[in-house]
Amino acid sequence: MAFGENYSPVHTAPQLDDGIYQARIETAELKEYSNGNEYCLVKVSIKGKPGYLPNSITLNSAPRLGEMKANGSPVEQADVDRVNRQITSFFECFGITDGDFNLLHWKGKIGTVKVAPQYDKNEPDHKSKSYKQIFPQKPQEQGNALPPAPEATPAGAPATKSEGYPEDIPF
Repeated sequence: MAFGENYSPVHTAPQLDDGIYQARIETAELKEYSNGNEYCLVKVSIKGKPGYLPNSITLNSAPRLGEMKANGSPVEQADVDRVNRQITSFFECFGITDGDFNLLHWKGKIGTVKVAPQYDKNEPDHKSKSYKQIFPQKPQEQGNALPPAPEATPAGAPATKSEGYPEDIPF
């Protein structure tokens, strides 16, 4: 085989900087780990950063009390509560009704998220040097969010739909 014969460019998607962003749910689908436990993979788009990574949120199913964890210890109430807090935070962030697990209802919902290093127990500061994660922000934390990016408008078009039209015309 000649050098470069099977070359096909493969580009890595750009990475988001740590920070606060607006995200829109594009898809949500149930998947299954190799151990049979279900999880939901939620793909999001970040406003003003199409194609950037990370672009997904993983929501695990709450474990059952008494089941065994991967480390061999039994699932305790604290484990169930931790997963339920994560899902509740996700629902609050995106304005999804508590307990609405109809994934079709999630599409298009917008919320504020934080991009930060993924937890890594093997690093001294517990922050991954390679991977970042998306953390949904609760509504009270969304006040620190970046203002929405202005939408592009064609040259010569009004900046808003109502610009150039008097608001006080009686109908």
